[in-house]
Amino acid sequence: MYTLPEVRAYAARSDPDAHGAFEDRAWSLEPGDRYTISGCDEAHHVVAASRHRYDSRVDLVVYLPGEDRIADARVHGGRLLGIQRPFAAGTATVLPAPQREG
Repeated sequence: MYTLPEVRAYAARSDPDAHGAFEDRAWSLEPGDRYTISGCDEAHHVVAASRHRYDSRVDLVVYLPGEDRIADARVHGGRLLGIQRPFAAGTATVLPAPQREG
């Protein structure tokens, strides 16, 4: 499970210059992406994404830096978003794997 301090630290390390920006549908969101949605200027950091085969929505766990909280979000899969994704050149940090409580 991700904790608020872990996600907050990841968001703080995210370099805006180490991300490629493009527009795509919500279906393409992956953990580590940042996205903006029309009507909201704040970038949401994707912690986890779940796509159900027969559902038209994408369930997300996102970090909202302006509110300093982790929240659940549900976005229609066909919704057009402004997405920033870390480059694959190894220069960008990646979200750590969730730790299981044992």
